[in-house]
Amino acid sequence: MRSVFLLRHSDSPMQISKGELLEGMEWELAGHAQRWREARERIPLLQPDVLVTDLRVLDGAVPRLIQQLRGRRIRTLVLVPGADEPLLIDALLAGARGYHVEGPKGGGLLNALEDLMEGRMRLSPALARQLLERLGAPRLTPSVACLRSLALDPKPATGSGVISQAQQALLSLLAHGWLAVEIARAWWLEVAEVERRTAQVLRLAQRCTADWAARELLDAA
Repeated sequence: MRSVFLLRHSDSPMQISKGELLEGMEWELAGHAQRWREARERIPLLQPDVLVTDLRVLDGAVPRLIQQLRGRRIRTLVLVPGADEPLLIDALLAGARGYHVEGPKGGGLLNALEDLMEGRMRLSPALARQLLERLGAPRLTPSVACLRSLALDPKPATGSGVISQAQQALLSLLAHGWLAVEIARAWWLEVAEVERRTAQVLRLAQRCTADWAARELLDAA
């Protein structure tokens, strides 16, 4: 059975998440906290498979904790009321593996956890645009990005030595608001494969962000 550590800003959302976890037969609660510093101390001892967290908790924003957990076996799922949260891109680039837009009464947490463990994710148009900008790749037009010839193109993206043309095309279509099912239809792929590729692009952006930060520290030394 897989385990979850819950890090939520108050009792009400904590109880909602606990209730959802109890509905599933494959998940158990490893522990919970309302402060990220407490979670930082308890997670290495409890060794949960997943951290499910709000972007902000009682002692501040969570991206710093997510960054400190990088390199551990744990995966992080961020819960947000909407994908337009300003801190969300920071949490994702810090190492979170995905996010889940949560309603006032919860819902969908178990499905989000399943996607997370299977290496699938979705990106909102705004997040896709931010990733393109961070990776230094211009957004392609939909008429170009949807071409099947780009679906597997490994050549470096125009204007970026970081991502491939296939990854640039994927982020471009997501940035234009295309759904995974629409991209899958255009590229003759399974929806799950599109979502796995989306997760792979995010992990590449995370590695690049960590490398750039390390270089800045070396340059400043």
